[in-house]
Amino acid sequence: MAVTYKCNSRCLTCNTWKVYLERPIDAEKELSKEELERFFERYNRFFWLSITGGEPFLRKDLSDIVRYAFESSPTMKILNIPTNGMHPNLVKNSVERILNDTEIPYFMVSVSLDGPRDIHERVRRVNGSWKKAIETIKALERLRAENPNLIVTFEHTISQFNVGAYHDLLAALKEEGLTEVLKNHTVTFMHHGQLYHNSISEVKSKEDIRILYDTIRKRESRFSYLGFIREIYLTLFEDYINQPNRQVLTCTAASRSCFIDPYGDVYPCVIWNEKIGNLREVDYDLYAVMESEKAERIRMHVREGICPVCWTPCEAYPAMITNPLKALLKSAFLKTRNLIR
Repeated sequence: MAVTYKCNSRCLTCNTWKVYLERPIDAEKELSKEELERFFERYNRFFWLSITGGEPFLRKDLSDIVRYAFESSPTMKILNIPTNGMHPNLVKNSVERILNDTEIPYFMVSVSLDGPRDIHERVRRVNGSWKKAIETIKALERLRAENPNLIVTFEHTISQFNVGAYHDLLAALKEEGLTEVLKNHTVTFMHHGQLYHNSISEVKSKEDIRILYDTIRKRESRFSYLGFIREIYLTLFEDYINQPNRQVLTCTAASRSCFIDPYGDVYPCVIWNEKIGNLREVDYDLYAVMESEKAERIRMHVREGICPVCWTPCEAYPAMITNPLKALLKSAFLKTRNLIR
């Protein structure tokens, strides 16, 4: 769920930051806190809620939104909020309020890092963005020391703008003294879709990805439930690299998960720009949207693989949780095959 398209980065990989520069009036169309409360009141069965943007922490009422979502959904076990880390104090204060107001078992905050300082700032196109992101991680690490349910991570998205920067990034983080976060991070590859408002090519070449993948999958990681999911995700990425037009696992978009934009428009996922309906048109009842004829037609297309095939964490994680045995067996097969080679 994207709660805003406001963003204070100027990333080469994403054009969401342009939305309100080009159409300022659209910012007034975002769902209000009261509308979001009505939505959570009517749909109260979340297990894993991801709140994104834009930069989600730019919403001053973010902690109130999360609190209401938690109070309305006793089934919620995981909350994930990504950030560019451009406002360390804002992120810290908001996260602290969420920790005080809720008891979510797994509360994950991930800071986006595109590489070491020079590459990160070249991709973000904001001077000083590296220093602020590092300050944010350090502030969150201090909170984590007193809140074991807080999981502090960074996410590294590989694109044509930073291929090969992964190990330099790890070295830079070690220099900053951030050894713990090195064991708990996500690596993914750039996709294009309506959430990102982009259409540029995803990578330099398949060979670049294969070489980088071979080194990334050998990284050190801390064992945990979420860490285990990340490892399987990365292992299965090989299948997507080799056959990018075929689903790695049966996708659960529009059945077990969906994407909601800041205006209440509902889509099957963050990638497929196929609007299913709008929350405002059905009194914020997600069931009404997802039980429509159009939603069923989209689910049928997804099952048949007639969709923009992807392997983003947003769609891959629900697919792995829904198909755990298949995910484990396929991951084990790929690891065994690579050991034999």
